[in-house]
Amino acid sequence: MPTSQARPRRHVAAALLALIAGLAACAVPVPAARPVVPQPRLELQPAQLLLAPGGEVRLAARPQGGEAILFHVDWQVAEGQAGGRLEPVEARAEDGSYAARYVAPPTEGVFHVVARLREYPAAEAHVEIRVRR
Repeated sequence: MPTSQARPRRHVAAALLALIAGLAACAVPVPAARPVVPQPRLELQPAQLLLAPGGEVRLAARPQGGEAILFHVDWQVAEGQAGGRLEPVEARAEDGSYAARYVAPPTEGVFHVVARLREYPAAEAHVEIRVRR
């Protein structure tokens, strides 16, 4: 091959290598994939109850998903004082659950206990309690 044709090819190859090297230097690094962490949720047991007026039961709320086991549970009776009384146990059990004692009101009706994760209030669970003689 004559020398005059070899030089342009070398120049083209060198230019292409320089272009590729320049593009590689400008490339934005792709962050490492983040692990998928399940959204926190709350399971409340039992889901439904039948109690006599003034009756009582222990409820258990279990945080699940991600680091939810480290979260705290807040309790409330949806109907307020007319719907009964809750006595939460502040300490978390060894299995990560929280407990509360529910005492039914002296009147009959359908009432609801709600448990929520304090650190993630979108995670909540409900118990329907029917109070009748």
